[in-house]
Amino acid sequence: MSVVPYRYVNNCMEMAPTYKLLKPHMEWLLFQVIFSTFPLTVEEKEVFHDDPSEFVRKVHDPTEEWIDLRCAAINVMTMTARYREKDNLAMIMTYIQGVFMLYMCYVYEKCPYRLYYGSVPVMHRSTHGIW
Repeated sequence: MSVVPYRYVNNCMEMAPTYKLLKPHMEWLLFQVIFSTFPLTVEEKEVFHDDPSEFVRKVHDPTEEWIDLRCAAINVMTMTARYREKDNLAMIMTYIQGVFMLYMCYVYEKCPYRLYYGSVPVMHRSTHGIW
């Protein structure tokens, strides 16, 4: 998938006329599209275990920001927190609370770690606009 749709949504957050068109779809956009890019993929997990230095290099490589979906999704979350906090923050925090409660209910072996660890950057970026 390309980062172009994420950049378009990012630009739509700033302007009121485009945000009015986007607003009815924010729940689907955030929970089904944006949040699904945050958890590590199986390939990234394998790279982390096999070659941690390569994983860190790739995560912090500035050239990867232009093509990485996770970076584009983080930028959308930052813009959502900065410009549209009043409309979306309660919805985002309720979702994250649900993920954390789900995490606490599972036994260790069956715990949804990918969902939990994907929620941490969402929480960080959502509160970024508040502080």
